Amino acid sequence: MRLAARPPRRRNTIVLTSLVDVMFVLLFFFMLVSNYGDWRSWSLALSNPVDAASGESLVIEVLGDGRYRLAGQSASVGEVDAALRRGPVRAVLVPGAGVSLQQVVDALDTLKPSGAELTLGRAAEAP
Repeated sequence: MRLAARPPRRRNTIVLTSLVDVMFVLLFFFMLVSNYGDWRSWSLALSNPVDAASGESLVIEVLGDGRYRLAGQSASVGEVDAALRRGPVRAVLVPGAGVSLQQVVDALDTLKPSGAELTLGRAAEAP
């Protein structure tokens, strides 16, 4: 007795085309609803040379090694903070030579709680 051979059975394959389409739609959706803005930001005004030269503003120079120069003299963070709390209310923050942007941002972050109005300035150029 001879048995009839069964036709070869097709293997069930997973079709990935629709899965890829769904992944692209999800990627597109999350790209649209994501917030690309800054989570932390400061409202800063750039100072004019007149503002820095006026007697009512305090010029604070950020040095490369994490120290500050206040009125031409080296000062610690505590001394700068105390001077900002006493007044004047306006302070011009000037990055020194070789100071990175991260060091300036760290200085802003450290001095912001003093309540002073911090303004970014730049060092006077030699003639």
